[in-house]
Amino acid sequence: MVAQVVADLQVRPGSHPRTADEIGRALADRSEADLIAISGSDTARPGGVTAVLRIAGRGTDGSWLEPEWVVEDFCFELRFAPTAPTSPRSVPCPSPAARLDFPPPARPRVPSPDELRAALSATAADEAGVRAALARLSVDATVRVDVATGSGAVGVALRFPLEESGRYGCVLARIRTGRVEAWHPADVQTQPGELACLAAESLVGSGMRPPA
Repeated sequence: MVAQVVADLQVRPGSHPRTADEIGRALADRSEADLIAISGSDTARPGGVTAVLRIAGRGTDGSWLEPEWVVEDFCFELRFAPTAPTSPRSVPCPSPAARLDFPPPARPRVPSPDELRAALSATAADEAGVRAALARLSVDATVRVDVATGSGAVGVALRFPLEESGRYGCVLARIRTGRVEAWHPADVQTQPGELACLAAESLVGSGMRPPA
């Protein structure tokens, strides 16, 4: 069971750093184990994130004549870090140790296409003006803001995490002199392997229309 948890959550080279909250939430959602401790900040730091899982082992007491089923707790320490492999280590189970629960993350406040269009319509159609307008919107810190210039236009991409693990939402905008376009790509267009929600994609109008 622990090996499967490790395989599912292993930090891979080049992957986006994950916070202790993100890892804790993923571990707390596992039905086969209880998350009982977590420490650290994120996987980008040398110390990484350390978690302790408790798994109930079930078996007989070893008697030949009238074996009885027993349940025993086993605890494992997992470390998620960029410079070391994630490998489980057997540790004594603390007592008492309550299961940790993580509430779902609050959805970040993200400007709608209409709000983004209104904010960008009142600014100069250049990268500096667009960045200044975005700053005035006070976009949530969890939203990744990407701005790029090309072909006489400025592209904007706002990528934000969704509650579902690994999923993200996206708002795109394209600003040209006298014209501002903003749109929300369809959910199917932000599936893995589809749009990456980058400003370069907004410059060419990707995701502006839902797939046929």
